[in-house]
Amino acid sequence: MKKIAFIYLSNYNDWPMGGMLSYVKNLIPYFKNANWNIDYWGCSVNRKRNNNFTISNTDYTLHIYTNVKTKNKIVPNFIKSFFMVIRNHKSFGEYDIIYSHTAATSIALKILFPSKFVIHHQHGLSYVKSTGLSKLLNIGYKLAQLLTNVSFFVASPEELYEYKSQNYLFRNKKFYAIGSPINVREILQIIQRKSPHLQFVYTGRLAKWKNVDFIIDAFSKYKSEVCSDCKMIVIGDGPMHIELEQKIKQDNLSYAVFLLGNQNQEDVFKYLKSSDVFLFASNGEGVSVSILEAFAAGLPVVACDVIGVRNLVKDGQTGYLADGLNLDVYVEKMKTAVSEKDNLKKNCISFASRFDAHSLTNEIMSIINYEYENR
Repeated sequence: MKKIAFIYLSNYNDWPMGGMLSYVKNLIPYFKNANWNIDYWGCSVNRKRNNNFTISNTDYTLHIYTNVKTKNKIVPNFIKSFFMVIRNHKSFGEYDIIYSHTAATSIALKILFPSKFVIHHQHGLSYVKSTGLSKLLNIGYKLAQLLTNVSFFVASPEELYEYKSQNYLFRNKKFYAIGSPINVREILQIIQRKSPHLQFVYTGRLAKWKNVDFIIDAFSKYKSEVCSDCKMIVIGDGPMHIELEQKIKQDNLSYAVFLLGNQNQEDVFKYLKSSDVFLFASNGEGVSVSILEAFAAGLPVVACDVIGVRNLVKDGQTGYLADGLNLDVYVEKMKTAVSEKDNLKKNCISFASRFDAHSLTNEIMSIINYEYENR
């Protein structure tokens, strides 16, 4: 049996928050069920060490290779991960396959073990649009993609084809477009009554990239112009939490917009099932777990027309796309989504079923087996 190291710069518990952590946690139970010989590697957070994590009432051992800091960082966490892989290189020499979810880690592993089978997992292509210093740092992503044996991209096949065709150096690389795993069956099994009021919902990080403040403005405009008896649920946490709390108070929306913070997965599903329309305004995604979970709950999505979203949200099928952060246009899309929500429900659930975690994990495992045996 091949021995595999699954490496993610995370404690697999609550850091990082958001879609990428949900992505990985949705994969792991199915890896375990396949009886793969896997060791899980991650990090401590602010020196708080946790040598195990739990998913779906199953305990997993966590091997620590580095520490990350969430505040007052002098050295970025990804750079620390590079050097700590080098420092702990003897620990990784025993594995046949190394499956890395961090570019700096992927690079370090391939430098240390040029003949070892290393997989790089790229969480989306939205970084391609970065500017300034971030654009320079993104050289690391390309280097990881060039060095490793196989790269998985959380992106649509169309987006990946365009990306690869624009980079001549990638012409001979093994790239695979894969989706985001979600627990479709768990969501469908939850029986939850709709709210007696029209209810909008957002789940995800509370960060500038996600434009949650814009969503709240759009809700406020809809409420004042269309339906005074409606509310909005915001689930998630992040650096904008306090700022959004203040905004809700200043805009006199405390009775209509409810900032609930992080919730366990089952409660997230319940809030989705009780809602009517999902609101999203991110600047870009890989394949958004939040959107797919909303689809699985039967919700149409109103979102902005950006990379990683336009391949999910199809006008008149699974929701409606607004061109940019234009408040008037976005609110018009909200109106249409509300009027068509019952007609779109079946389409949304059907689309989400393509991303069932069990099926997607089997696809990933099949690719790994094939590429390893034919390397």
